[in-house]
Amino acid sequence: MGDLLEIQGLETNSNVEQQQTQTSIGKIIAGGFAASLVGAVVWALISFYGEYELGILASGIGALVGVAVAYIAKNNVEQTHQVVAVIFGLFGVIAGKYIAYYLMVKQLENEMGLDMQGLVSFSDMFEAIDILWIVLAAVAAWSIPQKMAGRA
Repeated sequence: MGDLLEIQGLETNSNVEQQQTQTSIGKIIAGGFAASLVGAVVWALISFYGEYELGILASGIGALVGVAVAYIAKNNVEQTHQVVAVIFGLFGVIAGKYIAYYLMVKQLENEMGLDMQGLVSFSDMFEAIDILWIVLAAVAAWSIPQKMAGRA
């Protein structure tokens, strides 16, 4: 009888852990998305007002998302969480570039009085060196949650 209660207790604990993991993935997605948006806006504003794009900020976005995911996941960082961090880290980089592009095009339209959408393409915002920064953003987003979980 004691063994049966013990087995049922293990099953109940297992179900509770699975439910906690399932509910926390929503929080992790929300946190990763929020961090990517914050990073994207900061990077776009620095790029636009500074009139210079700092590629290292792309890595900073990956790191910011990685930290957010690690903080929300606490000690329970799984590969799924790391994948979420990478996806939103890359999203933040692309979103930051797009916001900077949008601000630049709107400024040119205001200064010249022309529709610049056809003259300036979003793809013009990318250079070969951006591949390095995008890869570093993905590496930061992947590795930081696991490292932070190992310290806790």
